[in-house]
Amino acid sequence: MKVVDVINYLNQYVPFKYFANEFPESAKDDCGVVRVEGGDAPDIYSVGIKSPSIQVLIRHKNVEQAESIAKQVWELFHANEHYSIASTYVFLSRCDQSEPVYVGLDKNNRAVYSVNISCKVRE
Repeated sequence: MKVVDVINYLNQYVPFKYFANEFPESAKDDCGVVRVEGGDAPDIYSVGIKSPSIQVLIRHKNVEQAESIAKQVWELFHANEHYSIASTYVFLSRCDQSEPVYVGLDKNNRAVYSVNISCKVRE
């Protein structure tokens, strides 16, 4: 699963300005970051089945807007079954927490929320 593919998928359902892995210094106030991380170990009995994790960070000057966008991301991924992100088939995705996590304000007083997702996929 590639970060750019997750960004493209997200933009279909929750349009926003997303960047891969880090917030660029030149990025405007209202934007997000998408990371694809290693997740759990691959299944040794089912070759090709992997369990990556996705993290989506939402940053916004308005804390209510940040929370609202993060909630939309949460709703998109939680308990979603049998769909594709580009060439990756997702059997199941679920959010790791019951709500988006408020990370706090960054050094420029922008609210940051995190949505953490676990997946079971076949590439």
